[in-house]
Amino acid sequence: MKLKSNIYFSILMSLVSLTLSCQRVELSYDDDMEYDVVQIEMDWSRAGISPEGATVVFYPKNGSTPIKVLMTSNYQQVKLKKGTYSIIAINNSFNDFDNIVFRNTNNYETIEAYAKPISHPAKIKTDNNLFAKDMDPLAIAKLDNFEVTQDMINATKARIQSTKNVTVTTLTTLTIRPRLCIIPINVNVKTTGIQNIQYAQGVLTGLSEGILLSSNKLTSHKISHFFDFNIIPSVNNYSEGNLTANISTFGFPDEIMQNIDEPTILVNKTFPTNDNPILSTWGSKTKTIFYDKNLKLEIYAQLIDNKTIFNQIYEVNAEIQQITATVSVVVDLSLVTIPDVTPAGGGSSGFNPEVSDWGGTNKIPISI
Repeated sequence: MKLKSNIYFSILMSLVSLTLSCQRVELSYDDDMEYDVVQIEMDWSRAGISPEGATVVFYPKNGSTPIKVLMTSNYQQVKLKKGTYSIIAINNSFNDFDNIVFRNTNNYETIEAYAKPISHPAKIKTDNNLFAKDMDPLAIAKLDNFEVTQDMINATKARIQSTKNVTVTTLTTLTIRPRLCIIPINVNVKTTGIQNIQYAQGVLTGLSEGILLSSNKLTSHKISHFFDFNIIPSVNNYSEGNLTANISTFGFPDEIMQNIDEPTILVNKTFPTNDNPILSTWGSKTKTIFYDKNLKLEIYAQLIDNKTIFNQIYEVNAEIQQITATVSVVVDLSLVTIPDVTPAGGGSSGFNPEVSDWGGTNKIPISI
């Protein structure tokens, strides 16, 4: 999805943390100002999304209060005093995500996005304290050192003083190009006896709970993703088929991250039109390098007799597939056999009334 310019978004009213100061679009200027006016430009082409806004946080290196800019379009100005800043940018605001939450937002080194926990799903036997589902798309960008110098301030001051009551053309531009830190996982379970399944659910355990935004490092806590399976019978054999699901998780493994171009924020520069995050060293090859490979897949299935439960846990590896700019993870379990059962009430047709089920005889006269 390409970037659409001149899109206006609904105003984001809520704040995440009282420790962050917030700046809006409208700026006022004074004669004795001691700040630079910086133009922020958001470019979503790398992330492939069109969000309803953005949040850009400037963390002063001197430890003073961070400055949070809530953007309602792809272009906005911010006033920055002399000093050095670290920058974090994300799509939307910190509290606009359904299943992702943020903590330590007032500190550049420790700001973290993590999966919003859900309660332990009923009937699931996986022994884990952290469960999640349905990750939102999250795109992030970061820059460790951005310096506002006295020369920049003086130049902006001179420009403003020479253009009183005229729209200011800023001298400093930050082009921010976030990258998705959520990747899809395709779960595929080849199944025999699939005709016996009424519904099926799954849990994939061993994924990272979150990601540190300033370093793109995955956090150490492991989480279990809960999901519903799609039941897809084979067109050639009604007793065979696949249980499939599409979920998503945080981050790229380090082996992938190191092949994606940095930085994602440019100062006074623009990205070339042919700049795509292509992992050129891999081409279209497939590798099995997903985290520490300690993945477990639990399958819970209610069978069509309404009383038999199939519940097994399997150790699995995942293949990371990379084709041009698309990265996905495939968990492929070769064969699961579901036991044969009789549908509730009788034979395989699902409609098997006994004589005793017919009820009494009703005599109805028919006029001729």
